[in-house]
Amino acid sequence: MTHFGCEYAKCSCKRPRGQPQEQAPLFSTAKLLEEWRATCRTFLSWEKERILLGKPTAEERDKHRRTLTWLLRMTRLLDGLLSDPEFPDRSAAGRLKPLLFLLDASWKTIYNPLPNRSTAGSSPNASRE
Repeated sequence: MTHFGCEYAKCSCKRPRGQPQEQAPLFSTAKLLEEWRATCRTFLSWEKERILLGKPTAEERDKHRRTLTWLLRMTRLLDGLLSDPEFPDRSAAGRLKPLLFLLDASWKTIYNPLPNRSTAGSSPNASRE
């Protein structure tokens, strides 16, 4: 029988059985959160350089859309977990929310831009009076 943190069925470590490390799950969550934030910041830097300020190829635009879609999905999933009232680290959700805001703003800016006032009336979907 193994206990928390042991990889082998016949564990030889000296920790008493039945006493899991209390800080291990929170430490792992904090590390995961920081790695996820770093991954998203790297993506946002690439996005700024290649998509917003550069002249992206069709392949880069496609890669951007697919990657941003999955970054948003995973960040929303993490946000749901971290926002759970029973989650032990109450500050974790607050560290993720600004990142979710940036990713969402990126999507809206690039894929759902607000119509230009001067062309709003000429849109095929504009309401007719």
